[in-house]
Amino acid sequence: MSTQYRCQNEQRRDKVAEARLDMTDPNSQHRLNGLDYLEIDPDNPQKLTLYFINKLNDVAGYAPLTKECFVISGGVRILNIDVIDPVVVLPAAVHLTVDQTGDFSTYTLRIIDGEDSKKPPVWMDPMLSTIEFSFNINCPCDFDCRAQESAPALQISEPAIDYMARDYDSFRRLLLDRMGFLLPGWQERNPADIGVALVELLAYVGDRLSYKQDAAATEAYLGTARSRISLIRHARLLDYPVSDGANARVWVQIQVKKGGDGIKITGPDEAANRPGSALITKLDSPAPVLSFTETKLATAVANGARFFEAMHTLALYEAHNEMTFYTWGNEGCMLPEGSTQAYLQDNIDGQRLVLRPGDVLIFEEKRSPATGLEADADPARRHAVRLTHVNPEAGIDEAGNRTPGELTTDPLYPGQAFVEIAWHEEDALPFDLCIHNVADPDNPGRDKPVCTASGNILLADHGQTLSEEIPVVSVKRFRPALAYSPVTRQGRIRLAGKDGSLVPFDPAGSASSVITWQASEIIPAIRLVQKDSSSLTWNPRRDLLASNAYSREFVVETREYGVSFLRFGDGLMGQKPDKNLTFQARYRIGNGVSGNVGAESLAHLVIRTDSGLAVGFDPEKIKKVRNPLAARGGVEPESCEQIRKYAPQAFKIQERAVNAADYAAIAMRHPDIQQAAATVRWTGSWYTVYVTIDRKGGRSVDETFISAIKAYLDCYRMAGYDIEINGPRFVPLDIVCNVFVKPGYFKMDVKKVLADTFSNRQLSDGARGFFHPDNFTFGEAVYTSRIYAVAMAVDGVASIEIKRFQRLGKDPAGEIAKGRLSVGRLEVIRLDNDPNFPENGKIEFDMREANV
Repeated sequence: MSTQYRCQNEQRRDKVAEARLDMTDPNSQHRLNGLDYLEIDPDNPQKLTLYFINKLNDVAGYAPLTKECFVISGGVRILNIDVIDPVVVLPAAVHLTVDQTGDFSTYTLRIIDGEDSKKPPVWMDPMLSTIEFSFNINCPCDFDCRAQESAPALQISEPAIDYMARDYDSFRRLLLDRMGFLLPGWQERNPADIGVALVELLAYVGDRLSYKQDAAATEAYLGTARSRISLIRHARLLDYPVSDGANARVWVQIQVKKGGDGIKITGPDEAANRPGSALITKLDSPAPVLSFTETKLATAVANGARFFEAMHTLALYEAHNEMTFYTWGNEGCMLPEGSTQAYLQDNIDGQRLVLRPGDVLIFEEKRSPATGLEADADPARRHAVRLTHVNPEAGIDEAGNRTPGELTTDPLYPGQAFVEIAWHEEDALPFDLCIHNVADPDNPGRDKPVCTASGNILLADHGQTLSEEIPVVSVKRFRPALAYSPVTRQGRIRLAGKDGSLVPFDPAGSASSVITWQASEIIPAIRLVQKDSSSLTWNPRRDLLASNAYSREFVVETREYGVSFLRFGDGLMGQKPDKNLTFQARYRIGNGVSGNVGAESLAHLVIRTDSGLAVGFDPEKIKKVRNPLAARGGVEPESCEQIRKYAPQAFKIQERAVNAADYAAIAMRHPDIQQAAATVRWTGSWYTVYVTIDRKGGRSVDETFISAIKAYLDCYRMAGYDIEINGPRFVPLDIVCNVFVKPGYFKMDVKKVLADTFSNRQLSDGARGFFHPDNFTFGEAVYTSRIYAVAMAVDGVASIEIKRFQRLGKDPAGEIAKGRLSVGRLEVIRLDNDPNFPENGKIEFDMREANV
């Protein structure tokens, strides 16, 4: 067992040293032992001395240590290091001999109970049974031994700018420009001005007249069509799926009072025609649960309230309202960025935690780590995770309620229980999270946690379920309009291994994946049921091109002003509805960015009294309703201008590869490929296309990636052509520079900045190092002028002189005189400057003082 915490005060060692079976007896044995530190013989790195906190024979339950009790893991180049006999045991230390010396990386030594065990001995503290070390203690290092970590700079994308303007606005602008030319003195633009009113009236008349004169002709072409429905149909013929937007989703926490364990918030039930439990943004009432009629609810929505509905059923438990992290008795702890594991405090005597894999928790900063005030807490430090592992895991009884799992306690503090949790890699922490306690300024003498974990998290999405009856009044051209708008467009995903049906979200997927879907998998949230003895259901589709004469399917078409129409089949593509048939339409309204409400906006559960949709729980047991995170995923429908702009590009995309350039261009469409080069060769019986790929981030072109790219290119290749995938030929560099440092600067500080500047990784400010893999691709040379320019931009560098500039392991070929190092068509520059892999290129800086 290990922890990912970084704590300011490591107190557990001292507490293990003090812990005895009988504190009043000075001769009593120690309860536990633990690793203190490790020494490596400087003359023989294969000899290790392992020191313990307490004497080995002075620990209760101690068993002799053999070589099977020591496991060494880690390493980059040198792996599988084993302990060999003999193992010399001293009173508080052990002499070990290993079969080989490790590389420059960090190794971990772990003590286990035996060869077939993965747990530490019972007399070892589980948190002090492992220790990290390096074999190369005598290797010189110019830098601080502690790595400086910082989060990368936030990348903010620039907003898209729409330069298109047509119809009424175009006429109005034209008239105003003309009036400004004819009457320069007239500068009035107030809508109440008679001149502006006449201009706008003429613009309106001109727009209507223009539409009536050439409506039929303009709607026949993508470039001139004005109706959004016409543009959608044109775009579909170009194989371009037009987006009708999507509704937003939000994580909601529902806290319960004492005695409210087991209360369920119900999700949607299509079989019973029941929507999910309703939630609404803050209203005047302070009550967390409101009882609304449909009329009152419609009034609240009309006045600007946002309506959400639960997407799944959730059982509530009081212990999950707020959970604190367990730090194993350490102080000043934090969960570092990238963490996927933590520990939560459990209650032995009170309400037990009943967490299970699949539960969603939200980590949030409740108060400032500096001031301890809740008002100073950073609302951006909130993050949702879906649990993949819980120990101990809660059980399920016959009634479907959760029961606590077996209690797990700290061996050092038997009265303290804890729960180990882990979550998806995709939900890894995007920032450092302080989890220690701070003094509460409002309650002197009391400490409060900086961050907590909130449970009872429910996924809800924007939209309000309504229903209406739609009678079929005309079979020839039946295009009924829905009474309410806009119709919700709900994103769905296709789960692997299922029957191909679409579901709103993956209940086992990461918390960050709930708003991830393909544009082609967004469908309207509507169902039609025939009001007759058959009660047949009609389902929505994006189009009816694949529907047959018996398919009970329809299309929801939304005009530019939001009103939605239903288009049914003609008896050939899609079934035609019978005359005198009546549909019961059940659909949701609420779509687009209006659902992207901010954090702490939702505050009420709603019981809809006159629709028979009561949630089925005691409202008095609900303590609070809130959304710690802002709603996300709401997208506006594509405008007519965007459809007209982007649809033709879909038609222009080449869907076949003939020559080498085609294969390279199509390969570069893959999001994981930075650059590709292709070569067509006759191999004796047929042609083979060799595609050389430079992956983003310098990742290797392994067998898994090769199989995926072959499958990706297979649908584009010509018959009779084979495809082979390979990686680039890397050219490692060998560079040595004399660097003259200005007075007043420490040479090692300047050298550290130079090493970062010419590294192959992304720096803390978001910039890339000079030799980052994405900075070079096939055939790109390295110029000494660029090296000089980048180095001279570093503070403290007075001048620089390149003494060696060549391919690693090759004789110089006049590269310094030429000022560049050229590479071949399929070669890529590489310089990792990694001491574990010197064959991947290196750069050295000889730091000298500049002459004043």
